[in-house]
Formats: sequence, C-alpha cells, structure tokens
Amino acid sequence: MTHSEMEDFYGASRHIPFGDMSKMRPLHDLFSMAEACLIADCIEIFEQIKRTRGEAYSASAIIDDVQAAIRDVHVSGEMHNAVIQDLDRFVKLNPLLPDLLLHLKRSGKRLFLCTNSGFKYAHHAMSYVMGCAPSSKLMSSGNVMCDWKELFDVVVCSAQKPDFFFTKKPFRHWNQVTDRPSTQPVGSLDAGEVYVHGSVFALQRAKPDWVGKGVLYIGDNLRADIVEARRWHGWRTAAVIDELDREIDTQSSPFFTELHFLRSTLRNLLSDLQMTMMQDMKDYLRHHQVCNLDPTDATTISLTRVNQDILLHEYHQNYFMMNEDELLRVLEKELQSINVELSSLFNPQFGSMFRTDGHPSLFAFATRRYADLYMSDVCNMLNYSANHRFYPPHALHMVSTRLHL
Repeated sequence: MTHSEMEDFYGASRHIPFGDMSKMRPLHDLFSMAEACLIADCIEIFEQIKRTRGEAYSASAIIDDVQAAIRDVHVSGEMHNAVIQDLDRFVKLNPLLPDLLLHLKRSGKRLFLCTNSGFKYAHHAMSYVMGCAPSSKLMSSGNVMCDWKELFDVVVCSAQKPDFFFTKKPFRHWNQVTDRPSTQPVGSLDAGEVYVHGSVFALQRAKPDWVGKGVLYIGDNLRADIVEARRWHGWRTAAVIDELDREIDTQSSPFFTELHFLRSTLRNLLSDLQMTMMQDMKDYLRHHQVCNLDPTDATTISLTRVNQDILLHEYHQNYFMMNEDELLRVLEKELQSINVELSSLFNPQFGSMFRTDGHPSLFAFATRRYADLYMSDVCNMLNYSANHRFYPPHALHMVSTRLHL
C-alpha cells in the first residue's frame, strides 16, 4: 500500500484505538515478517477470486488457516526435513563460526546451545555449519570439527522457548542411538550429551554458577530469546539482527544523508517558528492586558482568566490572518513527505526496522531495553578478545533536558 492508500484506509492520523490492539501483531523479527508476507499473498489470491468470480471470503479465517499450517509444518517436521534435504539453499554458511566457538572455548568460556528445534534438525544443521558433514563446504577448508557437540558444555534441543525461561520443567536425556528421550530422571548435565525440554530453573540447579550477569545469552528472536532471558533471570543478552547491515549501509548512503539533513533542518525550522510564535503570543497578552485588579482576590482571578481567554481567541484570529498557520502546514507536509521517502530507502513495504517517521520503532525500544549488545552477525565478536568489556554510551532520558516555556 502507498502512503496515501494507508491514509485513506486507516485515516490521516493512522491512530489505532487501544481496544483494537488485540487485532495487531508487531513485525519484530524475520519470522513474523515472513508470516505476514505469506498471509498477504493468500489474501491477495482470495481478493483476485472475489474480483473475478464474486466469491466472498473471511480474512480472519484465512489468517487462522495460514497460522495453523505454519504450526503444522513445524510440529510434523515437514519443514525441517525439507531444509535438511537442501542445506545449501536454506542454511546461511559462515566459515568464521567454527573459529568463534573454538576461540571462546579455548579462552575458558563455558558454552551451551539452547534451541527449539529437535535434535535431528539441529544435528544436521550444526554438522553442516561446523564442517562435520560430508556435504559441508567447510570440508575443503580444513576447518573441520569431528563432533560439534564437543564445543558445548550443555546441548538442549526442543527447549520450547520462551516457556523454557519461566517454567520448572525438568530435562530429559535424548538417546542419540534410538532417537528417543529417556524416561529416567536427569541428575547432571554432561558435555557430549543431548537433553530435551527442561528449563532455566533445571539448568541452574545443575549449573549453580550460571546465573545473572555472569551469563551472556545470544539469540536472534527478541520475544523467544532476548526479552524473557533478561526479564526473568537478569542475564546479559546479545541480539543478532540480520537486517542491521542493510540499515547501516542505507544510513551511510549519500542520498539518505542529504534527506536526513533536510529533515533535521525542517524540524529545527518548525521548532524555531513555534518558539517565535509563542513569544509573540506572550507579548500580545502582556501589552493588551486590561484586567489590572488585585491578584489575590478570587473575583479578580476569575475575571483575569476570562480576559485571557478573550485575548487568546483574538490573538489566534489575528495569527490565522497572518498566514503563519498555512506556513506550518506546508512545512509539516514536506516533513511527512521526507519521512516517507527515507522509510522507503530501507524497505519499500516495511521501512526501517529501527525508525518510524524518524522516531524509534517498537523494535528499537525493545532492543534498547532488553539487549545489552546487538550485531548483524555473531562472528563479529571475533573482532574482540574473549574478555572484552563493552561500555555503551550513556543515553539521555526525557528528564535530562529542560524546555523553557
């Protein structure tokens, strides 16, 4: 939809009443955006059928069916099996990943893998990216791991995140020969073994020192990984945001820089105009004040307020005649046009992940609040020592600045 089409459909303000929020879902990661695109494609198909055949459809029913299909292909394993059959196509290979894990392991760091995927899928994917599988492109590079599980102190599959962070479900040992979970209770979490289900509660019972700020949890899903790990356990968190490279490249382009400068100039001009008009209004009221009685008397206060209202009404009538209001509307319209153009530079359909009309998006707020670090690729950590300390810049809060009125 174009900007004008959105305004026609949702209204010029694009305000969504609080009661309608149950029908809204944020696009906060690649998974949700892929789901939204699939739903949009299906709706478009039914729209074409409606136009050509006149057959009506229920949009909510389409959404329910799409979401049910997504759940089914995950639960049944069909999606994972399709990926396993064509790892070259679906798995993004990074030759630096084995180097990063070996670097952390040799530096004395204790590593654990926690994934919602089943062991079969996790094993094929990890073997491929670590160079263990015969089909892996890393085989020819000499950077081959005999068994990727040797790098991790604990391996957890089918973790059922985000429930993993706030339930007290026990672990079950996964038998790698029979491909079935054991019914025996798990007393300890041992390296080289695989465990399923479980919880952070059970993890910390087996590893009592894996608590609080001593843990850095790295994930690519804010809701399923970062938010709950931070809220429930106070872990340090790092978000992997694949779109970050594109965001940075776009912001570094000459055209974006030019538009950003123009937008900043317009904002400053609008602010200066407002301050000038506000001062003009104060001067107008001060020079036309007609009520000059005792300010402590209740009757005087009431008369003063009435007189102020009359003067304000008179001022705004004169102000409108001076065409300053028209000037503000022209500048605001130009500012809105620049915001739309800037947004389309990132993505014509969705805009920037971090900005909406020049203001931080919901995703940006969540990242800032729950992620201590964020990066486009986990292997960027190879640029730092295993004991590097990050000191982020201090961000000013709203109360850190004062507006003089």
